[in-house]
Amino acid sequence: ESFFGLFDPWVTVMGLPSRQHAREDLPPALCDVVREKFCKDLVCKNGHCFDGELKACEEGFPDACALMDIPYFLRWLVILAPPCVMLAVLVSIYHTGKHMKYGRPWSKHEMDRMHDYAVQICALSPVYGIFSLLSVVHMVVVLEGRTDSALFKAGEECESSLLEHGRDGVTRACWAEFVERSNRWYDLNFLVADLYEARVLYCFASLCMEYLDL
Repeated sequence: ESFFGLFDPWVTVMGLPSRQHAREDLPPALCDVVREKFCKDLVCKNGHCFDGELKACEEGFPDACALMDIPYFLRWLVILAPPCVMLAVLVSIYHTGKHMKYGRPWSKHEMDRMHDYAVQICALSPVYGIFSLLSVVHMVVVLEGRTDSALFKAGEECESSLLEHGRDGVTRACWAEFVERSNRWYDLNFLVADLYEARVLYCFASLCMEYLDL
């Protein structure tokens, strides 16, 4: 049903509506949770929060659901993200094929280390692009208040509450868990992408050293 949330029903970034969603369609509890998290990230430093500043921040956004609006220009960037990632994948496949012909089964000998490193470098763009796209999807899921996603269904009690009371009847605690889970996946995607980037930097540095030794 899901590939890290990318193919959740009705949750792909290509399925974004052309106009901003109506704020009244968003559950008030979800809006309150997002506002609270936004203010904590804004005013809290090193895990220390001051109640006065936190309250002032929340009072500065009387309409909590206004924070959930995705700007029009940003929606276009989100919708254009999948084609850009697919283009990166195709370009990477093309360049990888150029290097693969120097190894088996297209050659009588194994691929040398320089071509092996070059293939890994070619994969950086699609790998980072795919994981970045997954993070975009997770944020869209939150901002659209989607309950038909794997991110929301992971909480069994919250799923039961949804079936029994509807989306507006989902508790604040469930929405807070949903937002926190989405943020964890968002961070995890970029951590994995950064890990591969570190590997590619090693490959690139090794290639440079190989050329200097030639």
